[in-house]
Amino acid sequence: MPSQESTPSPLPHLKPDELTDRDYEESILRKKLSTCWSGDDFDIERANHVMQGAAELIFDVGYKARQNRGYQESWLPEIVIEAVFRTLTESLGYIRNGIPNLSIDKLGARLEETIWAHIEELKSTNLQAAIEPPTALTGKQALAYELAGIDTKNPSPLVRMAMAQANAQATPALVSTQKAPAPSERTALLDAYRKVFPDAGIMDICFAARQHYHEWHRWLNGKLKDGCKADRLFRSLLLSGKSPRQMRPEVRPKDYR
Repeated sequence: MPSQESTPSPLPHLKPDELTDRDYEESILRKKLSTCWSGDDFDIERANHVMQGAAELIFDVGYKARQNRGYQESWLPEIVIEAVFRTLTESLGYIRNGIPNLSIDKLGARLEETIWAHIEELKSTNLQAAIEPPTALTGKQALAYELAGIDTKNPSPLVRMAMAQANAQATPALVSTQKAPAPSERTALLDAYRKVFPDAGIMDICFAARQHYHEWHRWLNGKLKDGCKADRLFRSLLLSGKSPRQMRPEVRPKDYR
């Protein structure tokens, strides 16, 4: 009997906490675009840079959200278009009267081009990281765990799960392949934690760690140094073996960001 090709699955919708992540990036986009106005003058060059940077970040949210849901290569163009659409939708109210002869088609094409260039950068970064995948805690990683009060000599099951995920041997994880990129050590901690507490949202984690999304985003993307306050707090939570509610029983305010 002839084999039939499997039909690609539709692009999954974002979950509530992922929508919160995207809402945050879009709120930053709107805030930055509002600063491009000075009276009746509009800084077009600055606005273009703002939109291009936001398009990359909005894409990152959408792309990372699908990595743990059976990521398929056929989804990638849809995720790109989704990011372009969201960026344009959030920007129009600020740029419509500021850019003479505004062409939505041309702007959309420019944003799409920006995102594809961003993807190429991700490919290069992931390939470099996969050349020498970690096989054990490095001195820097060990110090980060020590500063967070985590016992690596007698690791808990959650710590072992996190490190196994971080140290897993992987083929070069390019965006254009069927496999998701190899996780960074910090991403591995989050993935391991969510296997134990799948309902833990990003804002729940931030609230329990007494940090805000801004610190979380910078920490997860490696922009905060190991051993800093946010690093210690996030590691302590993710390796605590406790849910966010157990770590901080108070009800999280709806507007907590």
